[in-house]
Amino acid sequence: MNKINAMLAKITPCKGSAKNWVLGIFLLVFSFSCQKEEAKFSIERKSFITNSRNSDLKAAYANLRYEQKRDLWLSKLIQVRENELPTETQELISKLYDIVKASKSELELLQNKEFSDIAVRLAETTSKSAYIQMFGKLQDYHVSVNDFKDIDRDFAEKQKNYFQNPSNFTNNISSKSKTEKESCNCRWDCRDWATTECEATSIGCGFFWVMSCTGRD
Repeated sequence: MNKINAMLAKITPCKGSAKNWVLGIFLLVFSFSCQKEEAKFSIERKSFITNSRNSDLKAAYANLRYEQKRDLWLSKLIQVRENELPTETQELISKLYDIVKASKSELELLQNKEFSDIAVRLAETTSKSAYIQMFGKLQDYHVSVNDFKDIDRDFAEKQKNYFQNPSNFTNNISSKSKTEKESCNCRWDCRDWATTECEATSIGCGFFWVMSCTGRD
């Protein structure tokens, strides 16, 4: 409501012209539309998390249509932007939001150089724990004092190597298994897991869960 009032305050009557009022109506409609979309995303994400046991969250996620997965992450990005973040981080997340919103598949994201560049830059300017909380989990993120100070250079380099080598996550693993093994849920870095006695999945690991899962905690 404060945003709407601010927009209205900028609209001043113009004698003999209705242009400003038309613009005002357009801004109001646009604002309400965006708020409605953001509220829908938020409700769907929280409902998805609530209705899925944490251990089964990625398995449930893998069964969603891409449009549903995309909406979950759009909701997460909206929630992340509500925190007080450094200017560069806010700008990168806004660009990331637009890229994800326009995407049609995980593979399209992986083939998007700007998406990869943003992922790497965020790793270079964000602590490992904050990076995982923002882009590796669907739950809400809440900023803390050291989130943009304690940078893990090794972790940032690892993310850079991932995105420079698409063969690490090309979605070439069968999504269906003929065995009765549990689906892999993998740890964050997709390289350090407790067991490989699970059925690999084509997605569910790493940045925005667009990388393959080949291990299980």
